[in-house]
Amino acid sequence: MARGAPRALGALLGGPSIAGGVYALVAGTGAPRAIGYPLILFGVAAILIGVYVATVSPDPVDVDPIEVFEPSQLGAYLTGALSLVFLLATLYLLYGTGIPYVWPTLSFLGFVVLFVKGSVRYWQNTLTTYYITDGRIISEYRFLSLKRSSINHDDVTNVSRRQSVAETLTGLGSVEVTVAGSGLQLRDLARPAEAERLLNAMSE
Repeated sequence: MARGAPRALGALLGGPSIAGGVYALVAGTGAPRAIGYPLILFGVAAILIGVYVATVSPDPVDVDPIEVFEPSQLGAYLTGALSLVFLLATLYLLYGTGIPYVWPTLSFLGFVVLFVKGSVRYWQNTLTTYYITDGRIISEYRFLSLKRSSINHDDVTNVSRRQSVAETLTGLGSVEVTVAGSGLQLRDLARPAEAERLLNAMSE
């Protein structure tokens, strides 16, 4: 089930991008007007994704969980904030300097990559939930497709926690539960140590 207000957030993300694109097209500021088209495209895409996420969110799993873990959005927020730095740099290079257009183009590409990465991570985390029951570990998410997986506690062979340097600094982390030949990963947890302790205790 989608958390928060996906439609409102999509509009919040997409509105300024569309406004900036329209401004670039009609203002005649000296920079290439074509820069307005990708901004409008990103704005429309953000709005449509918000509607999509709210429409396709799966029904909650019919279980009585001992604990529920939901991915933190901090990583997505940080990636999105970094993308805005590249966008501001692009605007400065276009309107505040006279350097060749190749440099603001490269900066804009950096914005695109980070914006898409942060947006996909945010929407995916919005639709991801991990359930810990007395007999199973269940993971479900639905972004472009529905994926619902479960592992029996009795089948667990190992529980491990992984945290990159950035995740350690922000308190995030992932917990991987493995069984013979496969595994299940609980990503972007704000309480990875708690999840690891619970899963280790239940799989003993």
